[in-house]
Amino acid sequence: MTRPCYVGIVGRASPSTLPAAALDGRTRSLEAAEHVATVLRMRATAGLGLLIWTASVAADVQVASNIAPGTLPRLLALRALGAALILAFWLRMRARRRPSPRELRFVSAVLFTSTPR
Repeated sequence: MTRPCYVGIVGRASPSTLPAAALDGRTRSLEAAEHVATVLRMRATAGLGLLIWTASVAADVQVASNIAPGTLPRLLALRALGAALILAFWLRMRARRRPSPRELRFVSAVLFTSTPR
């Protein structure tokens, strides 16, 4: 049984008066659009983060020469490890097959909790 569809002032049907099947379809399409937007944002963020992360090598050199002599190899190794993680994430976001919402949550959680600081 469907309830009557009310058309408001702006000419759209109110979601509370749509049939359940139409509302379910709208919800699924909205979730899919939000997922695509999230993947695109994460792709851009990872690309920018990779640039910023690798550009910080200059700060590592400065720290190793003035504050903590002899730590440059360790700092560069940590910087390379972080860059490899960010690069892998960025490449996954650019893959032809979009990650599922579950995979996106998992990969982003791993990336943002395991990047060396």
